[in-house]
Amino acid sequence: MTSAAHPEILQQFAIRARRLYSLPTVALRVIELAREPELDARAMLDCIEADPAIAGKILRMANSSLFGVSQQVVNLNQAVGLLGLKTLRLLVLGFSLPQTLLTNVECQVLSRYWRQAVIKSVAAREISERIWHASGDEAFLAGLLQDIGMLALIQDLGSPYIEFLKRIFAEGGNVTELEQAALGFDHWELSREMLQHWGIPVSISQAVAWPPGRQFHAADAEEDPALVQVLHVAERVTEFLLQGRAAILHEVLDLGKHYRGPSYVQLESLMDALGTSVPQLLEVLACEPVEAQDYRGILLEAYQLLTDASDKSSRQAVAETVILSNLSQQAQDLSEAVRHFVGHDARELPPPAAAPSVSAAAAPARLAPTLVADMGESGLHQHLNAAIGRCRQARRAVSLLLAEVDHFDSVLLGCNDRNAEQLMRMLGTAIRKAIGGEGVLLELPPSRLAISLEAYDRQQAVELARQLVRAVSHWSVQHAPVAISLSVGLATLTMPTKNSRAPDLVDAAERCLHAVQCSGGDSVKSIDIY
Repeated sequence: MTSAAHPEILQQFAIRARRLYSLPTVALRVIELAREPELDARAMLDCIEADPAIAGKILRMANSSLFGVSQQVVNLNQAVGLLGLKTLRLLVLGFSLPQTLLTNVECQVLSRYWRQAVIKSVAAREISERIWHASGDEAFLAGLLQDIGMLALIQDLGSPYIEFLKRIFAEGGNVTELEQAALGFDHWELSREMLQHWGIPVSISQAVAWPPGRQFHAADAEEDPALVQVLHVAERVTEFLLQGRAAILHEVLDLGKHYRGPSYVQLESLMDALGTSVPQLLEVLACEPVEAQDYRGILLEAYQLLTDASDKSSRQAVAETVILSNLSQQAQDLSEAVRHFVGHDARELPPPAAAPSVSAAAAPARLAPTLVADMGESGLHQHLNAAIGRCRQARRAVSLLLAEVDHFDSVLLGCNDRNAEQLMRMLGTAIRKAIGGEGVLLELPPSRLAISLEAYDRQQAVELARQLVRAVSHWSVQHAPVAISLSVGLATLTMPTKNSRAPDLVDAAERCLHAVQCSGGDSVKSIDIY
């Protein structure tokens, strides 16, 4: 799944990585042995014993709480008996990063990298075993290696990329999304290219670069859906623990509705496992003592923010985001570094996204009131992609409103089937009247609708959304046999780029909608995405 934007640039980085960063001899030999029809345990042990550093890491790992041994493992023979040859092979591959990837990396950046890799790998293993009830070995390796592309970019781009990362880490942004906006590809795609070159199992190398937020459908690709989903959840859990932001916890819990989990109770259990295992594994890999973290405390504090009904807490929980325009200097420096690396003209690279001033916002387009009924997810994405394309060419914003009837099941209980159907038709008429000629109204049965607004900036879209909420509340008092209100989530692409995608707009609006519902409904939450 090479990035559609500037794939030749990604390939130049990948070619350089293949030339410069080779696996150690022990890892290459393990991959060679794994290709044999029957894995030779004696040959595997001889191979590992030839590298004392790897052998030591394997033994310390086998004695960690991650495997829960009752007696100390003192040699590799016992480790094989405990872990099995497949797990041992995956651990060797995970612990065999080329040292050239780690040299000359700032201590602060390297420390953050190791913490991210270890939390994600342990989380992926625990999530796979506890929630998916599957082996956690491949999930562990995928989590441990997913971000190696970041190390390669640090080596190749140096200070501009490091400063870019530091700013994102400090302000709480999504690294891969901002990399896509600034570079046209992200470090996960580079990780995939490196892992494929090294001979890491295809199921792992493909899963690490599956686009975040995209739900898996079996017909889409050859990746194992369980591994893709587990890694997706583990990545968001990791970012939550590193940033402590309630907005990311909301995303994790929302993922649980689409996948098998996690629920809040499952997350509590996961936090306990991470609190025990992560420090031990960090000490094995980073070779330095690490203090235990109160992950359960981080979870509890963020969850209290999410469930706080006050408007202030809800804003803090959901409306946190990093806007690429706040990273304009770092993004520009990063683009310059890439130009230097690939030797391309500036016109061939994506410019860093920039937000126009409010005063420069274009006047809203006045469209004929349009209703598209029974619009499914794929139809909604198709409609929005077309709208995004038009607004990108016109250099205008595009906004999406997702509105849902609050406590819809209770509304239905208050009516019989026939009255409920009639009530919803009347409500639809009231909504179309409320928005007048603004945008395109798309029905998402049974209780939701979407409104796409071309050339509407966030402020203009929020005003329309609030008008809609007030109109429905007023209509309910006069015409409905039961009280009806709306929750509205709103997302705005201030300056659509070639990388802007409908799923990103929908996901952002979904998060805001869920935040409104968590805080009682009958309100509007909004966010800018770049």
